Amino acid sequence: LQNYINKEGFESAFKRHGLSLYEGITLASIIQREVSNPDDMLLVSSVFYNRLKKGMTLGSDVTYQYIADKLGIERSPNLDNPYNLRKNTGLTPSPIATPGISALKATADPIEHSYIFFLSGDDDKTYYGKTSLEHQENIDKYCKKKCQIL
Repeated sequence: LQNYINKEGFESAFKRHGLSLYEGITLASIIQREVSNPDDMLLVSSVFYNRLKKGMTLGSDVTYQYIADKLGIERSPNLDNPYNLRKNTGLTPSPIATPGISALKATADPIEHSYIFFLSGDDDKTYYGKTSLEHQENIDKYCKKKCQIL
């Protein structure tokens, strides 16, 4: 794995984005759990970087779901735990999954854009927004069932 990481230049790519190798792998693990399409990974990666730059939480549901499942407790976006990136800024204390090559590459070299929101719609497509109003419109239009699930 270390040879692959060195060959692909992940460590230096993550560093360009202000992340250590460990932090880059951690972010890639969150992206891995959030979306499965490699094109979406490139966009979601940039959403997360945009949010980190603004000092926002990542707003990631998969992080509180991960820790709730691991602890055997109810999933809640209000869970008081460092893994809940709905409440806490920064990254989780450790990776929450094994990131695949697409997630690692997306974390190393995301597509630049100004989106700060995304959601997976009921049709399993990913929708992006630049403002909280656009995000709410996407929820109202595309996410009647999935967005109700904790």
